[in-house]
Amino acid sequence: MLLYLNITNFALIKETNIQFHKGLNVLSGETGSGKSILFEALGVSLGERASKTMIKAGENNATIEACFTINEDVKSLLKTMGCHAEEDTVIIRRDLFSEYPSVSRVNGYSVTLNDLKNITRKLCDIFGQYEHQLLLDSQNYLSIIDAYLKDESKEYFDKIRDVYLCGKKIDAELAHLRAMDADPNQDMEYLEYKIQEIERADLREGEDEEVFAELQILENHKSISEQLGNALLHFDGDFHSPEMSSILGMIQDSKNAINSISQHDVKYQRIEKRIEELYYEAQDIQSEIQSSLHNLVYDEERRNELNDRLQLITSLKRKYGSTIQDIFQAYASLKDEVDVLKNKDFKIKRLEEERAKNKTEYQHLASKLTELRQEIAVTIQNKIQDELREMEMKDVVFKIQISHGEDSERGSDTVEFLVSTNRGGSLKPIREIISGGEMSRFMLAFKNVLAEEKPTKTFVFDEIDTGLSGKAANSVGKRLKDLSMNRQVLLISHLPQIISKADHHFKIQKESIEDDTISKVIYLDFDARVEELARLLSGDTITDTTLENAKQLLKENEVSNGLY
Repeated sequence: MLLYLNITNFALIKETNIQFHKGLNVLSGETGSGKSILFEALGVSLGERASKTMIKAGENNATIEACFTINEDVKSLLKTMGCHAEEDTVIIRRDLFSEYPSVSRVNGYSVTLNDLKNITRKLCDIFGQYEHQLLLDSQNYLSIIDAYLKDESKEYFDKIRDVYLCGKKIDAELAHLRAMDADPNQDMEYLEYKIQEIERADLREGEDEEVFAELQILENHKSISEQLGNALLHFDGDFHSPEMSSILGMIQDSKNAINSISQHDVKYQRIEKRIEELYYEAQDIQSEIQSSLHNLVYDEERRNELNDRLQLITSLKRKYGSTIQDIFQAYASLKDEVDVLKNKDFKIKRLEEERAKNKTEYQHLASKLTELRQEIAVTIQNKIQDELREMEMKDVVFKIQISHGEDSERGSDTVEFLVSTNRGGSLKPIREIISGGEMSRFMLAFKNVLAEEKPTKTFVFDEIDTGLSGKAANSVGKRLKDLSMNRQVLLISHLPQIISKADHHFKIQKESIEDDTISKVIYLDFDARVEELARLLSGDTITDTTLENAKQLLKENEVSNGLY
């Protein structure tokens, strides 16, 4: 149940706090007063699309906060999402910003829009005028039927989906195998040629990097040799340039200098020892440079060999992948393809046998699902027809037609809603013959029937009385009243016959304050309700007669509720 709705800076609403109640809550008001804005704001709080244009003109942000009572099922869902609910209520909040993305919170915790919708779909069901399209599009009918199936029947959905997807996978494998004969790239000789090409290369992991490194040394032989010689010259000194001292000689001179004072302080002894270690390290480096220079041999034949090897590796990479590992994987795939080709006929036969068993299993499950749907369809159509007769559609005939269609993961059924609204009329698809007022009653009938076993949700109706008047409006009001006996119902209406049935009546009115226009929500007591009903009955001119008629409408409702 929706306990309250707080709205700030949303469209025409500056600020409002509405306390809702059990039973039938009705909102009325003049055209353009902003009645639908309230339910639009509620929809946004529940996760519907939010636009920056919804923010009140001149403001930078808007806030919608809704508080619902919850059951253990919702509490468990909140716990899995980390939005713990210690009380039997949940607070949902949406903040809209003109310069930033909107923010959604549940009990103060930030949530994604998808998580928010998963929570709120268990709390509230908003029926706006656009939802008439649900009954105009036959694509929705199967879901409506399936929603009414008992939980134990729904195990068939998982089974039939798995079997259907398995069949599609087998079909894809068969198509691949059968297409091999027409694909020149799947020719056995061509595949074996590619396999042999990779085998002859006899590649090693990391070989490309090794070859490239060695080739770089040979191609830069002259430069490397010169620089090694220069480095060694600094270690040995230059006989022809006495001014160039050798590194080893300078280190030795430093050691001798420190040695001459080492007896004066132990720290000089430590310095001398470090210089001695440096001397040995320099000798080791000198030796390694000499060895490198000695072993540096230019081999033209080896250079050509490495070039050829690198070109071969590069050529294979262009064909099979950017790394040697990719080439190895391509090799494994080629071997698998050859194996498939060698055993293609056998595999096709085996898959065809699997597919035949799969089709038999699918047809069995689909037939069982059809039986369940046909049983529940009879129940639904009878209840819908009873509901419609209660709403002054006494000659209506409603039928749910289930026929065989294309196989899918939901079975092979197609559903059509057929209706005849006149005695003796032929049955036709509902979308072809239903008027606006009739559609409102059909939608309410579906809501009443499909909601029987799920009284925890709040139902919200925006202008469900479109196209109604007279006895039809009164009968719809009674059905809405009946619906509100076991659940909270919120609705916007302009018809006195419906509004008089309300347990709680709110009026939305538009006011001009300085240069601003705002919508306000007022909770009406009995006298205010009489005045509002009188306005709806007679327009701007309210007479004693219309006031008396309004009082009579309200008293009739109170009598029916046992208040008198």
